[in-house]
Amino acid sequence: MKIGEQQEAIHVWGGCSPIVANAINAFSDQWHPFSAKSRRYNIHRLIQEVIDPAIRHYADQLPADHPAIGAADPPGFYTEMSLGELTKLVGFDVVDKSMRMALRRYLRQAERIGAHDQEFIATCESTLELIRRCEGKAPSRSKVADHESLNGQRRHWFCELCGNRSEFASFVEDKAWPETDPIASDALKLSTRYCAGHRPKIEGQWNADYKRALRSKGCFDVEVDRLTRQSWDQAQPRSTSGNALIDRFTWHCIALQRLFPDEKAALRDLAAGITEAHITDAKKEVVMLVAEGMNQSEVARQLGVSRNAVSKALKSIPPRFRFDLLPGHPALPPSPQPSSAYTA
Repeated sequence: MKIGEQQEAIHVWGGCSPIVANAINAFSDQWHPFSAKSRRYNIHRLIQEVIDPAIRHYADQLPADHPAIGAADPPGFYTEMSLGELTKLVGFDVVDKSMRMALRRYLRQAERIGAHDQEFIATCESTLELIRRCEGKAPSRSKVADHESLNGQRRHWFCELCGNRSEFASFVEDKAWPETDPIASDALKLSTRYCAGHRPKIEGQWNADYKRALRSKGCFDVEVDRLTRQSWDQAQPRSTSGNALIDRFTWHCIALQRLFPDEKAALRDLAAGITEAHITDAKKEVVMLVAEGMNQSEVARQLGVSRNAVSKALKSIPPRFRFDLLPGHPALPPSPQPSSAYTA
């Protein structure tokens, strides 16, 4: 294999069915020469040979009387046509939308997300990751611009520091350069890790926005993980942090914006907003106690801090995260306690 031809493995969600997870890993090992446009190495055929039997096997093991699973009806699980046949007939984009709608129906129907439900959600999300990767996969030798030979197999993902697409992903999707009058060779320098706003260097100088975001990347990644796991279940807070108040803060962020797991850009933007505003876990506790009806003196006694510290914390938090200031929410009712059964 030549340099630049190495493919990144398709991401498998934690908790995914072992049957489907093994099939996706096997698919990742074989899919390098395959694409939807190739006759000899047609990717739809590879899906039918490797993925479809695993999905059918997993679907046969699911409880037939589960109302949420019946309402979801994800493509390729119970449908007459297999996943590979559906992607070939209607295209990856249509199947992608259908799978996302299935997940939404499931999340609305499921009253309680238990271990069995977590496996179903993780399996659907892993299948969705496969569909998205296949949708953007070009043949081994491909051009993403008429005037420049670029490696079309470079990843088309999000910026590592925010919810925007990487420079390379934006170029592939929009054919838009991050700057005016580029030199032709600059196409080879488009980052697959960062967006134009978080490019490490601009005109040879370190980018202040990049350095600022990089310092808080650990916090950003934690927020993305918490928000994503909470988006699986909008009915009640999930135990994502080990602290009930922090979990309720995450839950209210998701519930107020009605975000679902497939809305990755919005989830990452929300995580970036929390991180950039320096809303620490301690400040989240203050926000929730005030939003649930306590005054500042009561909050100070509850947390063992001074009233002045509580006041400063509240003043530093942007209005969009001050749930006590939102219209119609003068004092949010206490959220149900996160159950240990929801720990992922």
